[in-house]
Amino acid sequence: MRGSGLWWLAVVSLGACDSTTDPAAGSPRGASDADSARDASPVDRDAGERDGGRADAGSHDGRGRDAGEVQAIAYAIRTVIDVTWQDELQPPAYDSGTGTIVLLQRLTTASACDDGELDADELEPCVMELPAYTSTAYCAAYQLEMAERSTLRLDGETDVELFLGNVGMTYRETGCGFGLDRPLVFHGLPAVSPTNILCDPSAEPARGGCPEAGALVVAIDAAVSVAPEQRLCGGADAPVGDAIEVTALALRLESCVLRDGTPCSDRNRDYAAAFLPAYTVTDVRSELVPLGESAAQDCAGVRRAVVSGLSP
Repeated sequence: MRGSGLWWLAVVSLGACDSTTDPAAGSPRGASDADSARDASPVDRDAGERDGGRADAGSHDGRGRDAGEVQAIAYAIRTVIDVTWQDELQPPAYDSGTGTIVLLQRLTTASACDDGELDADELEPCVMELPAYTSTAYCAAYQLEMAERSTLRLDGETDVELFLGNVGMTYRETGCGFGLDRPLVFHGLPAVSPTNILCDPSAEPARGGCPEAGALVVAIDAAVSVAPEQRLCGGADAPVGDAIEVTALALRLESCVLRDGTPCSDRNRDYAAAFLPAYTVTDVRSELVPLGESAAQDCAGVRRAVVSGLSP
C-alpha cells in the first residue's frame, strides 16, 4: 500500500522432516541405540537385542522421533495477486488502474514429511493489503486498509472492517484539474453527490467538502483454493509459486461511518459503494515466509512477525 504497503495471508505449520527435542521427555531426540539399550531394563535389553540391538524397535520412525509425533514449524504463505480495476459506469467514479493485493494465510497440518499436501480446509486468511487507487474527477486517491481488530474472512458473508488510510496526505503532486496541475490527495469515500448539496469533493468535509465515509464494513468474496496435488513437504525450499489459486475477488459495502462519526444512511452507503473498485485477477504467485517454531501460531502473531516486511 502507499503509505503503509499492500495488505492480504497463511501461517503454515508443517510437519518438520527433522526433529530435535522430545517435549514429553525433555531430552534430545535421536539418542543412540547404545544409549537406549544401556538405559533399558535387562528384560528390555534382551528384547532389544533380539530386535537387532534396538530396545525401542517399532516405536520410532527411523529418525529418532516417536512414531506419529510431529514437530510444528510456523510459516506464512504470502500470495501476491496482480489485479486490474475499471468502473463500467459513465462517468466513472474512479480511474482504471493496475496493482497488487497481498494475502497472507496460515496453514496448520499434522502431517509428517511422508504427506506434505496442503489441505484447503486448513487455510486461514490473516492479512490482506489492498492497492491505492484514484479518482481524477474528484482529485482524490483512496487507500483501503484492514482494521487491526478485524478478522479476515473471504466467504462473502462475514463482515470485515476496513478504514480509509492516509487521509489528507498527497498521493501525487499533479494530474488533476483542467490544467492537470492540481494534486491528488487521499480522501474518504464520497458519500454524497456534489451536485446534490453543492459541495467541493476535493476539499476536506470540515472546510466545505462533501461528506466522506471513513470506516467501512464490507463482505469480501474471494475464490481462493489450493492447486491440485500441491505439496509443501520440504519446508522453505518447497516450490510454492503456484500453490494458491485466486480466480475472483469482490468487495461489497454493507455499512459505513462518516468521518465525523455519523453512521451512513442507506443513500450514503449506496453512493460510497460505487467507489469500491471492481477487481479482475490477472496473475497469482506465492512464497513461503518462515516464522520460526513459535513466532506466530495465530493471525495476530502473523501480523506482528511478518506484515512489516511484506511490501511487494
